[in-house]
Amino acid sequence: MNKNVPIDLPNFSYDYEKYPPIGIDFGTSNSAIAKWVNTIKHTGTRVYTLNDQVQYLMPSFVYLDSDGEFIAGKGAYNKRIAEPDRVAACVKRKISDQSKCIPLADTFFSPIDITAKIIQAILKSCMDTGLEKPAGIVVSVPYYFTQNQNNNIRTAVNQALQQMPQFSCLSVEQRPKLLGLIPEPVAAALSFSIANMESAMDDCVLLYDMGGGTLDISILQLNISGPDIHFEILATDGDDSFGGEDFDHILEQYVLENSAISFKNLDEKLKRRQKRAYSDRYCICKRRFILCAKNRFVYW
Repeated sequence: MNKNVPIDLPNFSYDYEKYPPIGIDFGTSNSAIAKWVNTIKHTGTRVYTLNDQVQYLMPSFVYLDSDGEFIAGKGAYNKRIAEPDRVAACVKRKISDQSKCIPLADTFFSPIDITAKIIQAILKSCMDTGLEKPAGIVVSVPYYFTQNQNNNIRTAVNQALQQMPQFSCLSVEQRPKLLGLIPEPVAAALSFSIANMESAMDDCVLLYDMGGGTLDISILQLNISGPDIHFEILATDGDDSFGGEDFDHILEQYVLENSAISFKNLDEKLKRRQKRAYSDRYCICKRRFILCAKNRFVYW
């Protein structure tokens, strides 16, 4: 795969603040959204701070409440222990399936339906902070995704745009358009290249992307020369059912087994309460570990 990517000069007459091209990283565990900025002061990407969470990442969780309303993001994540039968997670791993295979309460939904709710939520969060209408939308996907998986992602994004009240009153021509999908290693290569355009480069680069639920590894030849970026994908491989969530699960099971912690003999109400308390402590430990700058890792 060869790509020559010319970088356009800024168009200062265009309002990139209200109508920016945007990119969505739909992840297994978390999702993020960024806009393209093309001004005198800055040319490149900026990740949106999500207004309801004051952070860059939105958990890729969807919750169906008792009134039949969907809640996506942190609110859904917080319900995963208390009401697990109403929460959908890791939907990206199931995106190849078009059937209604995800149960929420007493109703079944397809991975496309759940993905659309995640896309809607992250778009709405940005529109609450100044985004009026995207000039176009690009979504990143693993390099090894099949045509079926990619088509289902496209369907989910278009479904999200059609169902959003902000756009439903617009004609089809006026609605934001899905410009396309971009392989995640290609997106990473472009981001790295744009950030290093002042430095000439002609190197073989390894891109290693360990996500919450997927693993993507690519090797590419990257050449940066002035405003031109050229890269060739030499090899790629990955696994759409292996990621950080699996490490978390293994560590969690290890701690439970070695601490002789068991929820088997508890009634359902007490079991949920204990699991929620355990999960909260687990998340606190995980955050402290991530934020600790002095951590040292030993590999063997």
